[in-house]
Amino acid sequence: MLRLFVLSIFTISVFFPWFAMGDAPELRLVKPDSKIVVGKEFNVLFEASWTPSEIAIQVLPPQFDSIKWGKVVYGHSRMELENSKMVYEQEIRIIPNEIGTFEFPPANVAYIESDEVSTPFDPHKKTEEGEVEVEKETEPEIARKTLTTEPFTVSVAEEASPFFRNALVGVLLVMSVFLFTVWRRRTGTSGMSSAQRNLNSPQAALHAARQYQLDHDCYPFFQALLKAVVLTGAHANSKELRSKLEKLIRKVGYQEYTPAEDELDSIFREVERLVKSSRD
Repeated sequence: MLRLFVLSIFTISVFFPWFAMGDAPELRLVKPDSKIVVGKEFNVLFEASWTPSEIAIQVLPPQFDSIKWGKVVYGHSRMELENSKMVYEQEIRIIPNEIGTFEFPPANVAYIESDEVSTPFDPHKKTEEGEVEVEKETEPEIARKTLTTEPFTVSVAEEASPFFRNALVGVLLVMSVFLFTVWRRRTGTSGMSSAQRNLNSPQAALHAARQYQLDHDCYPFFQALLKAVVLTGAHANSKELRSKLEKLIRKVGYQEYTPAEDELDSIFREVERLVKSSRD
């Protein structure tokens, strides 16, 4: 009985402080996920979270070796309760001034556990003017525990020159116009095909072709003429004229061919004569 009592007292004395303390903070490092360009600011976020308990926890700003390849500024910080967890965040803003591949050093994030936590000395205080650049100062000795992050690689690229950007925009604009022109000519097939279903006579097809000629819209112009030839039936000259029109449609739609006005008039008169002779 006495041995059981002693064992119980020993167990409580060893393990009770851990129950009272709760979970130790977990540290997460949020790295930049976009391209890093010299002279342009990017952010690194330190986030510590823990389950609240009777023991108060205060997290101090992260400490790391000085960065030679850029300017470091402490950004916003916050500590609040989220989904039954205490969350501390500290943003680090970096403006790289060199191009190349560098290492963001390992960082130490200290925290203090106490029934009553006094406000510790903070070397990164904010002034009324805003956030200030990191300066190294000596902190008073305070009992604390430390969380550490792993170093990670940062690749800093050169910013594209204005000439390169303008040239790229110009190329994209030209390509867009070209692709739109090809799309319009090729989709003209389906659009005209829908309209062709309403052309139920050679005369109606000729009238539609004349309207397209006035607009100098060559692709549907030749399609309307082809429709007129098809509607004439198996006429003696229709086969040769039909083949000629099909070739012109392919040249306009796929080879960027632009016929002269005289050629449009000539082919129109040929189809017109065929339609007239088919009625005789």
